[in-house]
Amino acid sequence: MTDAVTAEVRACFQDGQRSFASHKRIVQRLSVAFARDRKIFWKEFIRAVNRVLVIYARTAAVERVVQLIATFAGGHSTATSSDERQSGLENFCSALIAYLLERTSATSKAVRFRSCQLVSTVLTSLPDNAEINEQLYEPLVEKLMSRAKDKVPTVRAATISGLGRLQNPIEDAEDEVASQLVFMMSYDSSPAVRKAALSFTMISTCSVAAFVRRCHDVREDVRKTALRILANRVHPQSLPIASRVEILRAGLHDRSSAVRKTCLEVLLRDGWLRDACGGDLIRMISYLDPEIYSNVAIDAARLLVTASEELLMKAVGQINPKELTAETAVLLRACVASSDFIAETFFPSTLTFVEALKCTETTSFMQKQLLDIAGSVDMTDEVGRQELERFLLEDLIPNIDAGSECLRSAVSVLRRSSSIDTVERMALNAIEGVKLSEEEHEDEANIANEESLKQTEAKLRALEVVEALLSHKGELSDRQQIQMAVLNGFTSSNSVLRASALQCLSVLCLREKEDDEALRFLPLFVQVCGNDTAELRLMAMKCMVDFLMAFRMEDRSSEGENPEENGNDSTTPSGKALILSLLLDNLLHSDSEMRTVAAEGLARLLFCARIEAEPEILSKLLLLFFNPATEDDDLHRQSMSVFFPAFAARSQTNRSLFEEALILTLNAISSAPSVSPIASVDPVEMSLYTFYLLELNDQPLKRTVDSETSSDSQSERMILRLLNKVIDLCETIGDSDALHMYCRVLGNIKLKQTVGTLSELESFMSLTSKAVGYVGSMGDSKSITFIRKFAMQLRIQHRDNQSARVLFGDDEEDGESEDDSYSGKENAEVVPRSTRARSTTALVDHNENVTFHTGTHEHKKSMLNEVGEGVERASARGRVLRSG
Repeated sequence: MTDAVTAEVRACFQDGQRSFASHKRIVQRLSVAFARDRKIFWKEFIRAVNRVLVIYARTAAVERVVQLIATFAGGHSTATSSDERQSGLENFCSALIAYLLERTSATSKAVRFRSCQLVSTVLTSLPDNAEINEQLYEPLVEKLMSRAKDKVPTVRAATISGLGRLQNPIEDAEDEVASQLVFMMSYDSSPAVRKAALSFTMISTCSVAAFVRRCHDVREDVRKTALRILANRVHPQSLPIASRVEILRAGLHDRSSAVRKTCLEVLLRDGWLRDACGGDLIRMISYLDPEIYSNVAIDAARLLVTASEELLMKAVGQINPKELTAETAVLLRACVASSDFIAETFFPSTLTFVEALKCTETTSFMQKQLLDIAGSVDMTDEVGRQELERFLLEDLIPNIDAGSECLRSAVSVLRRSSSIDTVERMALNAIEGVKLSEEEHEDEANIANEESLKQTEAKLRALEVVEALLSHKGELSDRQQIQMAVLNGFTSSNSVLRASALQCLSVLCLREKEDDEALRFLPLFVQVCGNDTAELRLMAMKCMVDFLMAFRMEDRSSEGENPEENGNDSTTPSGKALILSLLLDNLLHSDSEMRTVAAEGLARLLFCARIEAEPEILSKLLLLFFNPATEDDDLHRQSMSVFFPAFAARSQTNRSLFEEALILTLNAISSAPSVSPIASVDPVEMSLYTFYLLELNDQPLKRTVDSETSSDSQSERMILRLLNKVIDLCETIGDSDALHMYCRVLGNIKLKQTVGTLSELESFMSLTSKAVGYVGSMGDSKSITFIRKFAMQLRIQHRDNQSARVLFGDDEEDGESEDDSYSGKENAEVVPRSTRARSTTALVDHNENVTFHTGTHEHKKSMLNEVGEGVERASARGRVLRSG
């Protein structure tokens, strides 16, 4: 019987490798063999499992065996009719899980991966009403949670399906398993792990936000998986409106066509329109709150009706232009955008279009949607066009209840149907109406609050008309009167009115061909930037940056003349200098938005060469970029991380500016008081980033020898300057903190290439030798460690260069290479160079013993001493070398 059970188990596993279709029959055979002799069955079963554990490659045969093991252990515990056999199979399942859990902490990644995979597969194969022994549950959760933090992504991914079976976020909002799955879904570095976590994490009120965030994942397949899960498992009404809009905005405008297709067909059409709304397009639009998120609702409806002619015809039948709602107005605009003939169906003439506008007179949102489709309406009817102009000029535009967006759309329609003189007369009439109203009440001592509010609304409406007028091209016939009306808005105590006036004034200045108007009103913008509300300060700063982008902003009144003869003060800064000083001062502002706008403005001006690039400006931008106080300013960090590489890669001159900026920045950090935020800037991180910028090239796809040498020489020149700075600090007995900082920076620099010429190598070696001696005489042990680390790195990087071997001597040529014996961690296992190529194959296939060796502290200490002696020999032996 023993041989029969053994043969049967082996035959079952042999057959199970070939096809999934035979697994049901094989499980029945295994159940019969288990009933014959449990001990022999267990022994042979575990032997087969052990063969699977050592295989890391995910071949088809191995995956079939894994599924067979899980199916037998977890899914068929009721395959026999005997209660005793059923209990035995349940005990067998628990014993198998316990056996596999003991091997989840193995040193081999293959064993860890297969153990976690088998445990997770067995758990997912258990029936829904299965219960796990309490003695097994705690170690099960502990082991899987531990492997969920494994360094190998495949191991982490293998634990997710098992953790998904153990989670319970509905009954326990603080469930640690569910929290771990959400964390892996959001922050794991492997896309395979994030994708697996998406598939097995239960959707709850705590995790739904993480699913929405995955629609912005960097990987295309993860974004597609997130959209499919949201379509199949989440009803749109269970999501907040903002989340629904965010999902559609991300999916419908994704850079990948595959993601856009998934969002449109799987999520929007099948998941939301067909399943959740029963094919009712108006109901689906109502889920998106079209009055607030009109753009997203219009895009979604337009894509749906464009993709389906049947849906378009159905939508047309649901729209009545004279009885519009917010949903039908959005649907009407979407239908007109998808097909040109739809507008003729609803509005055969201009008069019918005007009638529809009059029916929606009380709702500015629906009026705006109708005005936006006016371009598709036939305007050849003269009578209808005149009636449209009359309605807009007399009814819609003077109506204060009509919003500013509706006003802009009305002005745009007037521009198409009439001349600009008509629009300008309309703006002047609005201004005159405000003046006449003010004159009526100027002699009254007390004006009622309602009248004052009406005056403010009338002024704001007049400025909105002016702003809409200025947004279109064309010369103004009465510019002076419009300008006076705009300046009158600055005297109001209402911040909204002042903001509208500021916007109009900036557009007036930018419309000019010269900078005379911008220079004339620049003091007003400076005053607003310093003394007004936060919103107006931001707007004024942006306007001044726009001035510099458009004009020179230099005072031309004294060009070629003596300032003293003209009576001008020579110390008065020009417009450009005034704006630049204001931007630099706001880099240190306490408000994060002011800092961000100032930094972005300087970046724009530098990149477009509107101001002269100076190392001082780059130094301040670097300090702000690496300041821990700006760590939460995502917009600032993102914009600067784009600007610095783009500016450095543009030309060699720009990279040279970063050399000077690095020295200035390091000096600022070393001299900053301990309470200053500048003192908290990490000089090493900032220096390494600057070296990265120095290595950028303006032609990354067409690198030449000259360009590479230029890039390398800038980095090498920067290192020489740092070495000279260390020597100067030692000679002048300077600040010990500054000396330690410079040595720390040198010790963390990574030399990527060998020095190009022999003379440059001599400079490096002589300066390094001198620096080691000077720093050693200062007695700072930490500084000595860093400078010797740099010297040792220099020796390691140039060990294959003939000049370097002559300088350091040939006594180490037959010994071990330093990069094999030295490690940054104590007791790190390092494979010798001769066995690296075959070590993996030997361990997996032949189970050979591979010899490892460890870099000890004594070995590293002797290397440091040897480097110091070698550097001292460099200066003495370098002068006898010949260039040949």
